[in-house]
Amino acid sequence: MSIAVFRHAGAGAFRPLVLLHPLGVDHTFWAALVDDIADRDVVTLDLPGHGVSPTPASAVSLDVLARSVGSALRSAGLIEVDLVGVSLGGLIAQHLSAQDDIVVAHLVLVDTVISYPSVVRKQWRSRALTARTDGMRSLVDPTMQTWFSAGYLADPDARLSQLIEVFSTGDPEGYALNCCALAEANTVGLLATLDVPTLVACGVDDLAHFREEAERLARAVAYAQLVWLPGRHAAAFESATEFASVLKEFLMKEAAA
Repeated sequence: MSIAVFRHAGAGAFRPLVLLHPLGVDHTFWAALVDDIADRDVVTLDLPGHGVSPTPASAVSLDVLARSVGSALRSAGLIEVDLVGVSLGGLIAQHLSAQDDIVVAHLVLVDTVISYPSVVRKQWRSRALTARTDGMRSLVDPTMQTWFSAGYLADPDARLSQLIEVFSTGDPEGYALNCCALAEANTVGLLATLDVPTLVACGVDDLAHFREEAERLARAVAYAQLVWLPGRHAAAFESATEFASVLKEFLMKEAAA
């Protein structure tokens, strides 16, 4: 699978920082963070079926998505990286970190899970059907209400307006295929291999399952610490300044260790 890779040049003092976005958006999800990270090169991607990256021809697994990301990074000459993933991106990051293709020196998992309960798996399949039958605009309101605080939605800024436009004009089939991959998510067997310094972050007002999974991840990964961010599921976007501060502190502390 072809994946679009975007490189944002920084001071280059540290290894590249790779950012994997959540479901239904694209690399522009990270625009504010890229502006805040000036001391290193930053790499963003459009995951398969998102942005300008082609939609897979058939069903894909999270492992296959991760291997495609690894291949794209290698093709770009990126062999050793620090890796950040939100939600879908966080699951792909777990798979990529467990593979041998790329050396992940530091791992940041944001509002993501190890697995979903059966009721949520059914919801992912239902959401795939909705995207295919009713289009992406039918999913905008429920998604934004899950992702963002009521106060932020009531007074949207230009960043949020752009994100909604990206989401609502995305490819329904690309979204659906990624929903089906999420319905099968289970990284239990990978956790023992995640033996690098890891930051687990979650919105303090995210859905209960994501908060529980954040605590579960922090317990299961050997060198993990847990932090809470203001906001809901897309806290890394809504509270971009706070997330950038937490991220830089984590990376600098680990670099000095």
